[in-house]
Amino acid sequence: MAIEALVAGAANGAGLGGEFGAGVRVELVVASDHRYNALYISPGVDFRVMPGSAGVPGGWLHFDPYTNVYIVSATADVSWVHQFSPHFAWQVVGVHIGAGLGLGGQTSSNANARGMILPELSLFTGLRF
Repeated sequence: MAIEALVAGAANGAGLGGEFGAGVRVELVVASDHRYNALYISPGVDFRVMPGSAGVPGGWLHFDPYTNVYIVSATADVSWVHQFSPHFAWQVVGVHIGAGLGLGGQTSSNANARGMILPELSLFTGLRF
């Protein structure tokens, strides 16, 4: 089991902007060279926040959510990991796929995000400790 923290950019039905959050994930090794490299499938649950902004007064272009949008997601990561030492590795490349459920907040179109289904698909890289 892994605990993760994330900071990312997002483009979804709630808006375009940054997001941050945390989650838990189960890590399953699918293939390994039994030394340094492994392919993982990691299903998990994330809680994320897309910070809102009021936009530019009188402006008509607004891409950020108007208020903070809260999202809970069921996701799976598929990643190739290269391990340098027992507690340090590089996730060389990964694919993140899943769906989120809006828990609240106002989207960039000023709609209520509660109940919105937000598909997720992204590529990522990162460090593991």
